[in-house]
Amino acid sequence: MDSLVLHLADGRIVEARPKLVLGRDPRCGCPLDDPAVSTLHAVIDRNAEGWFIEDLQSLNGTWVRGERIQKRAAIGPGDVVRLGSSQIRLAARDAQQAPVRSPAAAVAHGSGADTVLTFEGAEVLLGVGRRAGSEEVLARFEKLAGDLKSKIQHAPTPALRRMYQRQLNDLVRAKDTLLQR
Repeated sequence: MDSLVLHLADGRIVEARPKLVLGRDPRCGCPLDDPAVSTLHAVIDRNAEGWFIEDLQSLNGTWVRGERIQKRAAIGPGDVVRLGSSQIRLAARDAQQAPVRSPAAAVAHGSGADTVLTFEGAEVLLGVGRRAGSEEVLARFEKLAGDLKSKIQHAPTPALRRMYQRQLNDLVRAKDTLLQR
């Protein structure tokens, strides 16, 4: 199945992957800085039939090829997706092209086996400054981890529980990365 990349209006290029969450939350796999985008707005997934996008009951809806989707729609290269006021152009990834990701997107891209977590990515994910000390890193981690544990416990669907658990795993990696410096 072809690889798919998202060309964002801010110049970022993010490689689509199964269960890629798009939203305003900086911990999303594809965070969008747009007040018209919901915290957890939509998710891109893939199955045997191809790529699709699913709206996560967002306030302003998800639009594919100029039409608001009700729940889920097939997507592919050449499509334009709109979330809030953010337009995303979809394209096939060239075999020689290495996608460029923001630090937060790189952090959330996958497991430790396929993602190198940089200090910058860890700082973005935990929301701490470059000179943050161990106590500040741990305090921020405890707050965010507590929030995610509550979301895991109260998530209305298994898919959201899994997404929150992945985010918690990413937070643990970010904390460990920052404490090792």
